[in-house]
Amino acid sequence: MIDFFEKKLHIRYLLLTCAGIGIIVALIFGRFVISDNIEHLRASYLVSAGYMPYRDFFEHHHPLLWYVFAPLLSVLPKNAIFTFYVVRSVVLIVSGFTFFVIFLLLRKMTDDKKIFSIFLMFACTFLPIWYGVSLFKPDAFAHLFYFIGLYYLFDYIRQQRRSALVCCVIASVLAFMFLQTIAFSIFLWIFPMFFLFGKSKNFYRDLAVALGCALIILGTFFTWFYIAKAWPQYWQQNWLFNARLFPLLQAEAPSIIGLWSVPFCVAAATGIWLCKVPETTVYLKIIVFLFIGEIIQRMLFKVVFPHYLILAFILASLILAHGVRQINRKILYGYVYAYTAICVVFNFITLTLNDNRKIMQDWRQVSSFRKYSVFNIDFSFTDIYAPLSSYYAATFNNLAIIDNYLFNRFPNYDINAEIEKHDFQYLNYIPEHASITVPTANTAQFQISAQTLQKYQRISPFLWQKKQSKK
Repeated sequence: MIDFFEKKLHIRYLLLTCAGIGIIVALIFGRFVISDNIEHLRASYLVSAGYMPYRDFFEHHHPLLWYVFAPLLSVLPKNAIFTFYVVRSVVLIVSGFTFFVIFLLLRKMTDDKKIFSIFLMFACTFLPIWYGVSLFKPDAFAHLFYFIGLYYLFDYIRQQRRSALVCCVIASVLAFMFLQTIAFSIFLWIFPMFFLFGKSKNFYRDLAVALGCALIILGTFFTWFYIAKAWPQYWQQNWLFNARLFPLLQAEAPSIIGLWSVPFCVAAATGIWLCKVPETTVYLKIIVFLFIGEIIQRMLFKVVFPHYLILAFILASLILAHGVRQINRKILYGYVYAYTAICVVFNFITLTLNDNRKIMQDWRQVSSFRKYSVFNIDFSFTDIYAPLSSYYAATFNNLAIIDNYLFNRFPNYDINAEIEKHDFQYLNYIPEHASITVPTANTAQFQISAQTLQKYQRISPFLWQKKQSKK
């Protein structure tokens, strides 16, 4: 049979080129998750300025991203917008390496040289991948090391080389140090490993060496935090705090996993069918298992943000690409091209309707007020270079409420007294922002009073300027 996919190269390349342009458009103009980018820029700058996360300022993410980018922020000009685009460009390059690792992974899984381009077509149908591959968040780096670890896991399955298992475990540790929640996804690797090698004594010896290397890395990290007197706060904010935060988020925001229920169900059904095909390799069966496990855990934790599903999107695309090549029918390729084209157009329209021009204009305005002293209450427009005036100076009010409620960190903290003490000329404050409800917490100490707000006048949706006293 003539390979229809091979004959329609121009359609494939056109669709992938359009998606590539869309990714660049998302980097420059996309407004999705900008506040998270600013959060991590702020933390990276504070680290570059010598502050210790958790001990000196509030954070509830793993710190490796900030330490990787701290040297860069220390040499870049203090222009928030310029820095924003520089670091997002770096993240896009890192995501490019992730897809290159996936290409190498596919070379281990199959001799089919066309499957990678089909995988890219399916991946391009998911809008969160368009903007997610350039988000300045730990996720992109965690995904890179996740797939590096998976590559070496497959290498160990093929050759049982101890060095491959060591590299697999080290990569998974680095992924964890970027993003703590990736541990749940990596945990799933244990099942195929023990299923395949559970009776092998050599496997346990190799695993002991690999875990020893992991303990050295993690032990060094945790010892450093202990010596710096940041260990208690690290444990509280990364684990105890997040354990309380996620149920609150889940209670107040709907799960968004249902938005992609159709492609996820199709991918799951395709994967189950492929597992019954005699030609299916053990590598693809592992991918199917990891995908189904990923979906189950995301359903259990009730995902509320689309970019949390990027790993699931990638695994689903790998399965769908293998399913298309296994069937290898002209009409199916036609459907794939049509579906990809529709999704590309839809994604472009969505990006156009959600551009960031107004947000960037607002952020530029806030950043220009550094010399006038801005009190940042909402992360959305934080001046990343502002002096650190207090432990909660650059976090969402509701996160400060939860942290203080759980650990009684600052019993006498008063946000109004803080504003009065530093005589802030501007408040970055959006009263309409939805708050996470903590019914048993005393939130008064974190609420700006009417008396304080009367001293300021609102000059934009997010910015309040102190009124000039009449002489």
